Amino acid sequence: MNIENDSSDLVADILERFQTLINENLSEDEIEARLKMDFTEEEQKIISETFLSLLEAGETERHFPLDG
Repeated sequence: MNIENDSSDLVADILERFQTLINENLSEDEIEARLKMDFTEEEQKIISETFLSLLEAGETERHFPLDG
C-alpha cells in the first residue's frame, strides 16, 4: 500500500469521526471535552491543521455545515 494513501485514509477517518461529533449538537465545552477524550493529541493536531486550512480558504461551512 502507498504511504500517502494510508495517510489520506487516516485523515479522512479522523475528519469523519470529528464530523460525527459535530453532528451531535453538543455545546462547545462538551465538544472540547470529547475531543480530549476521543482523539489522540496527533489526531487533534490533524483536525486543527485541517480547520486552519479550511478557514484560510473560506471553506469551513461547505465541509462542516453548522446548521445541519
